[in-house]
Amino acid sequence: MRIVWIGIIAWLMLCIPMSYAVEWSEPNALEIKLLPNFCTVKYREHHGDGAALSEGRALMGPQFDNVHHYCNGLNFLNHYYRSQGHDAATYLSLAINEFTYMVDHPKPNSPIGAQILLQRGIAYSIAKRYPEAINDLQRAVTLNPKLTQTYITLADNFEKIKARDKALEVVSEGLRQIPDSKVLKRRYDELGGKQPYPEAVVAAPVSQQTEPQEEPTVPVRIHEPSETPTAVNEAGPGAEGQQEGTTMPSGTSKNPWCRFCAD
Repeated sequence: MRIVWIGIIAWLMLCIPMSYAVEWSEPNALEIKLLPNFCTVKYREHHGDGAALSEGRALMGPQFDNVHHYCNGLNFLNHYYRSQGHDAATYLSLAINEFTYMVDHPKPNSPIGAQILLQRGIAYSIAKRYPEAINDLQRAVTLNPKLTQTYITLADNFEKIKARDKALEVVSEGLRQIPDSKVLKRRYDELGGKQPYPEAVVAAPVSQQTEPQEEPTVPVRIHEPSETPTAVNEAGPGAEGQQEGTTMPSGTSKNPWCRFCAD
């Protein structure tokens, strides 16, 4: 009888889809170190740290409640970049599913709203789903016009569909918003942009408040990369509002991250 049960269990294990096998795997020590700080806090909460919930909500507000889906997606992308063979498609699909959950379950005043759309746009781009990628990336620009990587990835997608003029328009708008970006200047030159570079947008003057305002949410602190290309297992883009958010050289969209526990 014992041999029969062992055979049944072995058969069931072989029949478990790859997606379920990787979805429930725990992050290893290296992946945990590479997580954004809010993912690390969420992981602590998952493992019973009583202080993590209040700490996470102070960082992110309501977005902390479901941010593990975003962290899952980042980690699955990280696995995609490192994987070889048939596993890569599975990891990419899982990443898209997790980012889609976040898009479909938005939280008010999310500090990572544009980042969520950016990362799903990257995943769609890798999957060659260019119209969907472009839609997400355009929405990300609307939410936060100061993320360099969004403009670079959006321009790359327009190039993929043979819309080079649109790609130049995107990079030009990026330079208006982020005039000191070396990455955007290089892309502008590659796309045949004419000197001088587009003039920077002049920020509107801030009107004085007549009534006291609510205290702002504590900004999310994330390990932020430079414009220097990094290995695929290093930290990815940082909090929204940073001037530079690209980790890879112009023309690529690789940006690995790590995961948190699944629902």
